[in-house]
Amino acid sequence: MRTILYAIVAAAVLGVGCSQSPPMFATPREPGSPALVHRDVQATTHLLTWINADHANPAPDWSSVRPYLDFALVGQSVRDVPLAQAIAAGGIGVVPYTNPNHQAQDGKPHFPDDQPQDFAHDCQGARIYRIGYGLPTPPPGPPPTPTDYTTYLMDPHSTHLAQSWADEVTAFVAQTAVTPAYVFEDTADSIRSSNAAPCRYSEAGWTAASIGLDQNMIADAAAAGESVSIVYNGLGTSQHPNPSRTPQAFGLNVATSGGMAENCYSRQPASTPNDPDPPPEPAHGSQWLATENIELDMAAAHKLFVCNANSSAHSAAEGQAPLRTYVIASVLLTYDPATTILDEEFKPRSGFEVFPESSIVALQPLAPAPTDISGLDMGGVYARQYAMCYVGGKPIGSCAAVVNPSVTATYPFPFSGTYTGTLKIVGGGVLDVGARIKFVSGMPVTIAPRSAAIAFAAAPSPTP
Repeated sequence: MRTILYAIVAAAVLGVGCSQSPPMFATPREPGSPALVHRDVQATTHLLTWINADHANPAPDWSSVRPYLDFALVGQSVRDVPLAQAIAAGGIGVVPYTNPNHQAQDGKPHFPDDQPQDFAHDCQGARIYRIGYGLPTPPPGPPPTPTDYTTYLMDPHSTHLAQSWADEVTAFVAQTAVTPAYVFEDTADSIRSSNAAPCRYSEAGWTAASIGLDQNMIADAAAAGESVSIVYNGLGTSQHPNPSRTPQAFGLNVATSGGMAENCYSRQPASTPNDPDPPPEPAHGSQWLATENIELDMAAAHKLFVCNANSSAHSAAEGQAPLRTYVIASVLLTYDPATTILDEEFKPRSGFEVFPESSIVALQPLAPAPTDISGLDMGGVYARQYAMCYVGGKPIGSCAAVVNPSVTATYPFPFSGTYTGTLKIVGGGVLDVGARIKFVSGMPVTIAPRSAAIAFAAAPSPTP
C-alpha cells in the first residue's frame, strides 16, 4: 500500500543556484495525524510553502524551485497530469484538488456517477444550489436537466458520495503514477452561499456528517490500496466569528491533517460593477483577531494550517511589499514551524508565487504561545519576540514581529532600544530579478494602522 502523505523538510540554503540536500521524509503515518518532522533544528532556510501550480505561468523548472517550495496544488484536468508528474519529479509534494461538497450536473467539479441521494435537498425535496460568484441557477424542469451547469450542494451523509470521491482520488494516482502528499478538500463543512438550508439542518449535525464523509473516503481509498490524508478548505473568516471563535470546519481535524484559511491576513474586498477586481487590503479588526486565534488553535492541535493570503489578478507583487510584510509578520506571531504553511497569491513577474519573505524563519520564542491572541497585545500592537532568527538560512540573532491591525489608531513600537533595524521586502517573487529581503538600519517610533514591522538584532555580513 502506498502512503499518500509525507512531510518535506527543506535543508537547502535559500537562493537560486545554491546546492540543496535531498528531501527528508517522515515515517509513514496514519491519516489525520500530522506528525511532521519538527523543523526548529533541521531547516532554517524557509517556512513551509504552498502554491496553486495552475497559477505558475510560465511553469518553472520544478526541480530548480525545490529549494523554495514544499507543496503544489494541482487540478484534475488533462493538462494537470503531466504537471503533477513534473512537480513530483522535482521533489515537491503534489496536492490534487477535489470538491466533494459541491458538484455540477454538467461541467466541473463533477463525479461521473453522482446519484440523487448524493445531493443535498431542502424540506420540499428540491436540490440546493450555490448562489453568487456569477454561478448559473437551475434551468426549468426536474433534474437532471441537459446542459445544467448549476453547482449543487452535496450531502455528506451519502456513503455513495464518499465512494465517488475515493474513486476520483485513486484514479488520479493511477493516471499520474504520482503519490500525492495530501488530498485537498474544497468548501468543506459549509452551506455558505447556498439558496436554502438542507432539511433539518444543524451545524453540529452537518459537521458530524462531514467527518463521516472524510472517514468513509479514507476507508474506501484504503480498500483500493491507497492511504489518504486530507487538507480541507474551511478555516477562512469572512466576518466576525461566533463567541466560540472556532470555525465550523475546525471539527474536521479529527479526520484530517489540517485545513486552509482563505483571506488569511490579506483579503480582497467584494467586487462592484465599477471595480470587479479591487486591490487587496490587510485583514483587520475582528477578522484579523479571529485568524490569529485560528492559527493558534491549529498549532495547539498539531494540525496543518495553510495561510492563503489573497490578492487580485492585477496587483503586481512588487507594489504590495507593505501588505506582504503585514502578512508574514502576522503569520510569525502565532505560527508553528512544523505545521504552518505559507500560501501567498500575489502576482510576481515570473508567475511563480513564492516570495522572499518565506525565507524569514523565527525560532525559540521568548514566551510560549498564548491561548488567545490577546496574550500578545502590547499597548495596541501585537508582538512576539524570538531568540534565534534566520533570513535565507543565515542567522540574524533575535527578532520580533510587530503588527497593528487597527483601522485608525497608531501605536508606539514596543521594543525601543532592543533591536537595530527592520527587514524590508524588495521586489516580487523569489524568481524575479532583484527580489530579496533588505536589512534597514534604524527603528520605527510608531506602527501605523494596518501595518507591521519585523525587527532584527544583527544583520548578516555582507548585508543584502
